[in-house]
Amino acid sequence: MRRFHAPSVLLGFLTVGISLVTSEDQGCQHGSDASTALWSAAKSGDFQKVQGLLQCCADPSYYSKTGSRALHEAAFNGHIPTIKLLLKYGADPNSKKTDGWAPIHLAIRKEINAVAVVKELLHGGAEVNLVTSGPSFTVYDIARNVQMSPAVMDFLRANGGLALHEIAAKSSRDARPYSGSRLHLAARYGDTTAVRDLLKCPEMAKQVSAVDSAGAMPIHEAAFRGFADIVEALLESGADPNARKADGWAAIHLAVRPQIHPVPVLLALIEHGADIDLKTKEGLTAEQMAKQYPGVCESTKTFLSLEGLVVLVVSLVVAAG
Repeated sequence: MRRFHAPSVLLGFLTVGISLVTSEDQGCQHGSDASTALWSAAKSGDFQKVQGLLQCCADPSYYSKTGSRALHEAAFNGHIPTIKLLLKYGADPNSKKTDGWAPIHLAIRKEINAVAVVKELLHGGAEVNLVTSGPSFTVYDIARNVQMSPAVMDFLRANGGLALHEIAAKSSRDARPYSGSRLHLAARYGDTTAVRDLLKCPEMAKQVSAVDSAGAMPIHEAAFRGFADIVEALLESGADPNARKADGWAAIHLAVRPQIHPVPVLLALIEHGADIDLKTKEGLTAEQMAKQYPGVCESTKTFLSLEGLVVLVVSLVVAAG
């Protein structure tokens, strides 16, 4: 097992400091009181209040007495900044109200802001063909039933929206939603501040090694998307740099992708003990993958070679004096 540990100057170069301010220092509400307040603030679109409550560990998965969560209310009322903020802090874009409707279904009930709200939900991981419980409808069915404008219908089609009978005809797997923790969702979304705030919450910090419905941990989501600061934050909170997904790929393999610059992610992983010789089930190391896959930049290939790593460390040591 070949592991590489860069000098402390390397870690200092990459590390972004985590605030040590606790929720008690901020005068936060706690428990159900905070979550109830979050729901109310999301319904009214009070962005500042929602932000403060989320930073104090308020739980967006809390169900109100009426059977909805904060994201349901924000989506129904078209509060786009609030929707974006809730998604950053791990609100599940596919969670359903007790009546079986998800945020994407509620968003399409009103013409005003419908496209913008649905677009934000899709960006946050909403399933475009999620089906309501009870009477079964997709968002496309609902839009057609309430006679949305052609512009809305065209937008849904352009993003893969189908009627229920079309899904049934092709046995689409799109109707099966993704399931992961709030930390998974925040890591997917790519907001470093939100991830760091979540990691300050004791219950969320325990989820650093949780596995989602695709067999992945939060660090896999972040590494795959090239979010180096989030990878660093997760590693600092105890994420295993060599943990594998269900398919046998570790973060170091997922980071090696065309069209992104993975060196900062690879650097963070290696500094925290990632094994650069770790192999996939197919028997490939990250270095071999980089050489075989078209579109991977030359700097990535060089970095993954032992020679490249040595040169990098020596140059940093020299630069540090």
